[in-house]
Amino acid sequence: MKHTLTFLLLLLLNATTLRAYSRFTSDGLTYQTLSETEVAVTGFTRESQSIVIPSEVEHDGILYAVSEIGQWAFSGCSAQVFSLPESLRSIGKSAFTGSGLIAIELPAAVTFLGAEAFSDCRSLTAVTLSSGITEIGERTFSGCTFLTTVTLPDRISIIGEEAFLECTALSSLQFPQSLTSIRSRAFKGCQSLASVALSGNVKAIESEAFSGCTALRSVAVQEGLRTIGEETFSGCRSLTGIALPSSITTIGSGAFRQCEALSAIALQEGLTSIGADAFRDCTTLASVQLPTSVTTVGTGAFAGCTALTSASLSEKLNIVDEGTFAGCLQLKEIRLPENVIAIGNSAFYGCEALTALTLSESLMTIGDEAFRNCRSLPSVAIPVKVSAIGTDVFQGCDRLERFEVAEENSAFAADEGVLLNHSQTTLLRYPPAKTGDAYTVPAGVTSLGRNAFSNSRLTEISLSGNLTAIGWGAFANCGQLKAIALPVSVRTIEDWAFDGCEALAELTNRNPQPQPVRTNVFSGIPDNAVLKVPEEAVEAYRNAEGWRRFRNIEPLTDYFEITYRSNNGLDFSHVSQFYPGNEGQTAAPADLFAYAGYRLTEWNTEAQGNGRGYAPGEPFAADEFSADVTLYAQWEELTSVGVLTTETAIHAEEGRIYNPEHEYFTLYDINGRTVYHGNGDALRFPQGIYLLRTSTAVRKVAL
Repeated sequence: MKHTLTFLLLLLLNATTLRAYSRFTSDGLTYQTLSETEVAVTGFTRESQSIVIPSEVEHDGILYAVSEIGQWAFSGCSAQVFSLPESLRSIGKSAFTGSGLIAIELPAAVTFLGAEAFSDCRSLTAVTLSSGITEIGERTFSGCTFLTTVTLPDRISIIGEEAFLECTALSSLQFPQSLTSIRSRAFKGCQSLASVALSGNVKAIESEAFSGCTALRSVAVQEGLRTIGEETFSGCRSLTGIALPSSITTIGSGAFRQCEALSAIALQEGLTSIGADAFRDCTTLASVQLPTSVTTVGTGAFAGCTALTSASLSEKLNIVDEGTFAGCLQLKEIRLPENVIAIGNSAFYGCEALTALTLSESLMTIGDEAFRNCRSLPSVAIPVKVSAIGTDVFQGCDRLERFEVAEENSAFAADEGVLLNHSQTTLLRYPPAKTGDAYTVPAGVTSLGRNAFSNSRLTEISLSGNLTAIGWGAFANCGQLKAIALPVSVRTIEDWAFDGCEALAELTNRNPQPQPVRTNVFSGIPDNAVLKVPEEAVEAYRNAEGWRRFRNIEPLTDYFEITYRSNNGLDFSHVSQFYPGNEGQTAAPADLFAYAGYRLTEWNTEAQGNGRGYAPGEPFAADEFSADVTLYAQWEELTSVGVLTTETAIHAEEGRIYNPEHEYFTLYDINGRTVYHGNGDALRFPQGIYLLRTSTAVRKVAL
């Protein structure tokens, strides 16, 4: 009997539990029991223009209070009017998502709104929230494009992520004093929102909170706000001004990007960081003064501020970052604080009105294109510590007249206003507006840097006889350059070197072998431009890539013949051509002939040595000769001619000459003809008597 009673009690308890959590339908609505006294509305079974949710519903003889609208309960429902009961305390996630709801007033007992509760209710125009709501959750009203009025209760502390995203008709909103946090994208795309006023209880406005609020004209924030997040007000094209409190320490990346009407902004002491693109494309911002507390300004922070005329930088700033003021067309003057050690790539690119530039004495590096297209800049003074200047830093500075470099600078130098490396072997930049029509490259220059002469007004450029390399675009867009001669020393010509030289009528290249070049090297030169090359190389140039761009290739005729005579009783001779433009490359040969027991002391215009003399290896000057000339070898008898033995570094053994230290030597036959010149080892020659010349002596050797 005892077991039977226990079993009956268990059945009774299970029945009660099942009844407490069962599902049922009543008058077109579905419910789920939450307890023995409460139920949640979970859905609907028939469409209607108006739905009344009762405060109580009866099921199996039990009267339940309706306290909750469950998740997705009326999602997609076409009903436009919903009457909510006073018993309601909670509205679940996505409860009315995509429904036809027009207006809603939450009963006083409602304290919870689930995420996306009213999202995408595109007919919803007005919402009155209950006083018990403390948080508006994630995407609660997102996509409610006709929502114009929302009454926020005085206890709201948090507006969640994307809570009002794309509520494009929302024009006004009163933010209560209780509000402490506005989460990411909370009001993004609210294109009709005209004003925002926040209390000092709001400590942070998170990323993109008001991004794209194109009608937003005024924003009032109070002391206490510390952070404006990334892209917070980006695209607020009507925002004319904002007063930032001294409590703000951080302005995030893109915070005010494309605020096109923002004409002024006051930044207070205490601000330490301005993020990348923070004020990019604020096209009416006229001036900016960074407080001394600012230590970091991100890339492109003020880029595209086309009305900006003045900018005062913080004394604590160490780096002007990449693109910081790029495209600030009206910026006239800039002074870098003494702590600035680096200027980033494109930092001042396109500051076309910049006429005054003061670089800090601490400056060490200038990045690529840092001042490119600063078309009004007249001069640049390079401080003593600058050790690196990037690519195309001053390209497009069409009014640049001169460079100055501190004397103690160990990396760069200036020669008559032209910028070179410290050793003056590379010409880095010729100022395009430097006065004068002609320029002679210093003799020590062996290379021309990228865009070295680009956009210059020169009509004539005389190159160094020691020049070996012409850099990328070196003469590009030299629109007045009429003629230029390349010395034989030039080995490398990089892309676009003469691009756009539209007045170039004649180019002389004294190299007997066409340098490898691409077609774009001569892009834009006149079709009738003449290329002059050594006579024996005309066909080679006509068939060479790049060079065959010239339709008119002619042989050079401005050379002189130099006849070298051995003057040693054997009457050997050698004829070579000398082009005046080859200064520094053509030199009196040191080992053309041999004379057993003698050494060559000089070449002389007279056989007896009474004329003009040239030491072996001495280069000829450009204007050395005006006609063909004969030079005679002058000899000095050696006091002794040793026999090469195996004890010397170079020695003969078993019919070979061994040169273990690879010393350069010349081997002559008994008649003085050169048999070999080089630094090879273990070389075999025909049997006979030879003269071997090293750098220190002439010796006889038998093989």
